[in-house]
Amino acid sequence: TDWQENRVHQFTVLGSHDRVIVCAKSTIDVHPRRWRLAELADSLPIVQLDHRCQDYLLPHGPVQFDPRLEQFARETGLTTEKSLSKVLSAVMVSASQLPASEQMALHDCNEVPEVLTKGLAGAEDNARVALSLLRLLGIPARYVSGYLFSRQDIEYDSLVWLDAFTPSLGWVGIDPTLGRQTDESHIATSIG
Repeated sequence: TDWQENRVHQFTVLGSHDRVIVCAKSTIDVHPRRWRLAELADSLPIVQLDHRCQDYLLPHGPVQFDPRLEQFARETGLTTEKSLSKVLSAVMVSASQLPASEQMALHDCNEVPEVLTKGLAGAEDNARVALSLLRLLGIPARYVSGYLFSRQDIEYDSLVWLDAFTPSLGWVGIDPTLGRQTDESHIATSIG
């Protein structure tokens, strides 16, 4: 596994080829989680963070700090809140408070300032804004991509969400697009 807990395999193609075909099968074990966000007793600020969490506090890649996020955090009381569970719950549903936009294509890699100006266009925007907000508040957070499984329709929808670090439980999944904790229907394929 790599340092972000993804299972990594490597293969090399030697010589010239006109195509490479990769066939893959997956078996997914589903284990319902036994924790509830409201039951977390962790407080803020998180003072004892392992060096492995430091990268998840920095603004880089899709995570960007914007003065409007700071203003939002102040206006909603997130900067003074001491309960980690309350902050995670608020960030999980805060995306619904931002305007939605049809102007941006869902496949575009919208930057956080652009999302805050034009509005949300999809799950990736929700995750980027929530990641940026959590890291701004000093809570380690990481991007997760995968699928949302529905037993009723036997189908998979691609989705992104995030994991936030808690001292008592480790990484916990929150889905700002659906405004809920992740559960056995969230199937992660990549974390980082």
